[in-house]
Amino acid sequence: MYKKFKLKAYCIIEKDSKILLVKDVGKDGWKLPGGFVEEKELIRSAAVREVKEETGYLVRLTGFVGVHEYIKDDGTHVIRFHFASEIVGGNEKLREGEIAEVKWMEKEDVTLLEEKDFFIKPYYVAVKDFLKTSVYSIELVKVIEK
Repeated sequence: MYKKFKLKAYCIIEKDSKILLVKDVGKDGWKLPGGFVEEKELIRSAAVREVKEETGYLVRLTGFVGVHEYIKDDGTHVIRFHFASEIVGGNEKLREGEIAEVKWMEKEDVTLLEEKDFFIKPYYVAVKDFLKTSVYSIELVKVIEK
């Protein structure tokens, strides 16, 4: 049994051949908007909520990029779901105290980024998977009604 377990959901947002990357306050390296799945919250809902909270944008999930998992040095087991998405509303508004910067990067420029340009490796892996057109049907993450 795991002492600690974290479930997270992130979005790769594409618009006009650009990808949205963000930086957290006080941290170096790019990341994707997203974060923790809250108690009694569906993973897909968490991804949409986190993007809205961090960037001000309302998104629609358009595909599934993948699941990445790892165990941190402190023993925490982390499982991250990454979704492709598009903006359907809202306006850019950074979450004060959490997000320091938002940047729309040309896909060609994103392909040149290296692992060291990201806050942690899972963001780099997810973006590289997305750029390789490894996007699958959103229905791979099914919601089962009771």
